[in-house]
Amino acid sequence: MRHVHRAPFVALALLTASLTCARSRTIDGLDALDGGPAPATPAAELDKDWETEHAACTACLNEGKTWQPEAHECTAGCEIMDISCYRDACPKRCSEDCGACFSEADCRGAGCSWHQAAEAMWCTK
Repeated sequence: MRHVHRAPFVALALLTASLTCARSRTIDGLDALDGGPAPATPAAELDKDWETEHAACTACLNEGKTWQPEAHECTAGCEIMDISCYRDACPKRCSEDCGACFSEADCRGAGCSWHQAAEAMWCTK
């Protein structure tokens, strides 16, 4: 009986898994690896997303509930902890108020600066 060495097969399996993982990463994930800036989101696309979000937020607040934009959820009373919550007015456009940007891509696309410290993330001018 001939002995088969498994090392090349293990190395091939690890390489395949690594490539699959690399392909599944987002642009933001690759950006973090490359150290370069995240690609800018076109202003028209930011506005389109905002229109949809604003309509959902307005409907939510009109029902007397609270809007939590990072989760895209209408909640009874800011039920989702540790994220933004709007009770009286919907957030402004990301391009008008850096503090209303909830993702790195949107933040940088609006010409703002993205910050992160542990789990905390925020966007400023």
